Amino acid sequence: MSEPASNPIICATTAIGKINVVAVDAIKGDNVAGATVAVYNTNGVLVLKGTTDANGNFVTYSCTGTFKEYGEMVNVSADQTSSVKAALQPTSSRLSGR
Repeated sequence: MSEPASNPIICATTAIGKINVVAVDAIKGDNVAGATVAVYNTNGVLVLKGTTDANGNFVTYSCTGTFKEYGEMVNVSADQTSSVKAALQPTSSRLSGR
């Protein structure tokens, strides 16, 4: 697993956890490097954005709470890492999680 991205975060509490997103090709099953990751809160507001590394991973610190990533709800607890496997569908020459 990669080291967490150094995104600045502002939380209402001091409790933070981590989100680990693994982007995979839905057809081949291979990890996808360079995929854009966008994490939204339950109101649909973008709260984190980044890019997967060479192994298809995106790891970042996050406030605790519930978030949505590639259609999956993610619960982030203090001092824990929550993981999501995002199966990306090919669209033309790109892969998409939506």
